[in-house]
Amino acid sequence: MKLSKNIAFLFFVSVWILRIIKIGFIIDHGILSDFNLFYQAVNHLFGPDQNLNLVIKSSYGPPFIYLPFLIFINMPFKVAEISITLVSIIGYLFAFYYLWKSYYKETTALFWLLLGVMSFSFPISYSLGMGNPIGIVTLGVYSLFVLKDNFWKRFLFVISSLLKIFPISVLSYFVFNKLNKKELFYSLMSLLTGLLLSIVLLPKNIWFEYLIWLNKINPINKEIINPSIYNQSYSSTVSRFLKITDLPPFYYHFFIFVLIAVVVYYIWLSKKRIKVEPLDASVFILSFSLLIHPYPWQYYFAVLLPYLVLKVASKNYIFLIPLILMSIDGNRFFWSGLLKYFFDSAQFFSTLILFFMILFSYLYKIKVRTYKL
Repeated sequence: MKLSKNIAFLFFVSVWILRIIKIGFIIDHGILSDFNLFYQAVNHLFGPDQNLNLVIKSSYGPPFIYLPFLIFINMPFKVAEISITLVSIIGYLFAFYYLWKSYYKETTALFWLLLGVMSFSFPISYSLGMGNPIGIVTLGVYSLFVLKDNFWKRFLFVISSLLKIFPISVLSYFVFNKLNKKELFYSLMSLLTGLLLSIVLLPKNIWFEYLIWLNKINPINKEIINPSIYNQSYSSTVSRFLKITDLPPFYYHFFIFVLIAVVVYYIWLSKKRIKVEPLDASVFILSFSLLIHPYPWQYYFAVLLPYLVLKVASKNYIFLIPLILMSIDGNRFFWSGLLKYFFDSAQFFSTLILFFMILFSYLYKIKVRTYKL
C-alpha cells in the first residue's frame, strides 16, 4: 500500500510539472489571453492612458473585480503572467490538499492519483492556459471550511468573491446555521470593505459607465443568446440543443424558479429534519449559483472539483459521474447530434447532476434515519 501511495505521489508531481511546463511554453511564445485583458484594464484605469471603455468591456464583472489586479500596475507583463500562474496553481493544490486534510488525517494513493489527474481536468487546464485566476477563487471558496486562521480564511474568501462574485453564495449556508452567524457577519463586513475600497480607489465615474453597459447585455431582458461552448449557462445550453440564438427570457426565468423551489425545499428539510453537513450544503448552493449564472465560463466550474475529488477519494464512487463529465472538453468530441450538444454542455450538465445528487443523498439519509427510528 505504501509503495502504491509513493507511485501515486510521483505521478502527481510528474503531471503537474508537465502542466507547469506547458503553461510556461504559452507564456514564452504567446500570452495568457484572459489575464492580458485584466492586465491591460488595470493599466488603463489611471493616468493619461485612462480608457474606462476598455476596462469595462474587459470583463462581465463589476468594477471591484479589478481591485486584486491593482498589484500588477506597471509590473512587466511576463513577470505578471508568471506570478498569476504560480499563485493560481498554488491555489488549486492548496484547496484540494487542505480540504482533504480537514476531513481525513492522511492522504491516500487514490487522493494523489486523482489530484494528478486534475492537472488534465479541462476547467483547470483551461483557466491556467488563459491566465484566469480561478485557482485563487477555488482556494477562497474552501478557505471558510479548511483554514483555522480567521484573517487568512476571510481574506482569501473576500479576494475570491471580488474576483468572480458567485462565491458569495456560499455565505447563504451561514444564514441558516445559527452556530455560524458570527462567521457570516465578519465575512459580510470584509466584503463590504472590499466594495468601499473599490469606490475609493477606482475612478469615480467607472460605476456609472459599467451600469450603462450592463443594461445592454443583461440576459434577464435579452432574447439573443450566445451559443458559444465557452458559455455553460442554461440559456446557452438550450440554444445549442435547439440550434437557435434567440430565447424568450421566460424560459430562463422558469428554470431559475424551479431551482429556487428545490433550494427552498432543501433548506426547509434541513431545518425540520436532519442537520445538513456544512460542505454539502455550501456546494449545493454553489452549484445553484453556477446553474443560474448568466455567463458561467467553463473554467468557473473548477471550484466544484475539490469537493468531487474528496467524495471520490473517500470511496463515494458515484461522484465519478459528475467529476468525469465536468473534467472533459466537449469540443474535443467529434460526435454529432444530441451527443455533441450534450458534451458541448458538459460542465452545465455535470453541475446539474451534482446539484440533484446532493439533494437525493440528503433525502436518502433522512429515509435511513426514519427507518432506524
